[in-house]
Amino acid sequence: MAVTNLFSSGDAQHRRVIDELNAALDGASSLGLLSLDLEELEAFAVDVIKIRDRATALAASVVAEAEAAALAPRSGVKSLNAHLASKLRTPTSHVAPLRTAGLWLNRFPLFMDAALRGELTDAHIRDLRQCDNPRTHQLMVRDQQVLLDSATTLEFTGFQSALAYWLFHADPDGALSKQRQETYGVTVRTKRNGDVEIKATLDPISGEAFLTAVEHEAQKLFRNERDAGHGEGVMTHRKRRMIAMMRLLSKGFERKDGTHPVPLVNIVMSETVLEDLINRMLGEPGADFDPFNLPIDYNDVDRRCETIRGTPIHPRRAWPAVLYGRLRRQILDAKSRTIDLGHDVRLFTAAQKNALLVETRGQCAETGCDAPFAWLHADHKIAYTNGGPTNMNNGRIICGPDNHRKGDR
Repeated sequence: MAVTNLFSSGDAQHRRVIDELNAALDGASSLGLLSLDLEELEAFAVDVIKIRDRATALAASVVAEAEAAALAPRSGVKSLNAHLASKLRTPTSHVAPLRTAGLWLNRFPLFMDAALRGELTDAHIRDLRQCDNPRTHQLMVRDQQVLLDSATTLEFTGFQSALAYWLFHADPDGALSKQRQETYGVTVRTKRNGDVEIKATLDPISGEAFLTAVEHEAQKLFRNERDAGHGEGVMTHRKRRMIAMMRLLSKGFERKDGTHPVPLVNIVMSETVLEDLINRMLGEPGADFDPFNLPIDYNDVDRRCETIRGTPIHPRRAWPAVLYGRLRRQILDAKSRTIDLGHDVRLFTAAQKNALLVETRGQCAETGCDAPFAWLHADHKIAYTNGGPTNMNNGRIICGPDNHRKGDR
């Protein structure tokens, strides 16, 4: 018997549910949004986006079920994607991602249930899928609840960092595969209209140096715009970075005196991780370390290994910096607050700002703010003009726009 639609079994019940969903969406669409105050509009926007993610997860689940039920061959067609796309009058690229996501979620029942409940967004699922490979698959199946707890309790940037720490445990020696090594580099392609497209993948340390140099130059452009009376600037940050790259290429990050500094790279590594790394790399006989388990953990202040921006890095990638860099000791308590580091002056020192960046993992203190790292300032919680001291207890990291908007409050 040919299958003509997805609801051939129990069609009345499924059709009633779909009709109710459509009716609810019709009602939501007819609401007068102009009558809502800002708080109501904010809550409505958040709820609608949550419903969208739940609907996407439901669509992925249904399409995967249709695949398992052999809908396409039983309908006399070869491709499920093409079949559903023809019904929707849309390209197959609109359906294919749902099928792929649904088949993947079927292998992780906790993730599937959480996505259907609206606890996992499309972005969470995307990042989880990127970490699933033949080497890590069984570990991800085992650790579904741990990863789900991270997704539901942390801000998204924190979830990404926690996921990276989890991934490092699946690769304790940090050795790069030949395929991974070949991804590092720069490709340049000239398009038919003369535009030049540049794509680059850098290792974490080289990437940190690149970002430091480019953002340093981009901030000079921003300050020039502001000093010229253009307010917050007339160029997008994307455009400033492009010009900054061209300037660096033409002058080699040159100082006024003609010298060429090397961009500063700050790596945050606990003493526990450092000792373990030295034992691994030097291979000392009888060294006390577990070769199959790295002492790293996103939530443990004594098991951190990341850039000052909060980007996790495998300890092995930091080995050159350990050999040639300069160590600076910073003592944190269990809540990641720096112990005894401050001066009673108007401006925070570079060491104080770096210490605050370590505490906040390179994020603005304002909830939900995703400002670029180069925009971050060391700021007084209680304004200096109101008697607030310049020390670590009264310091926090905040981006320039939020700082200017705050004023002396």
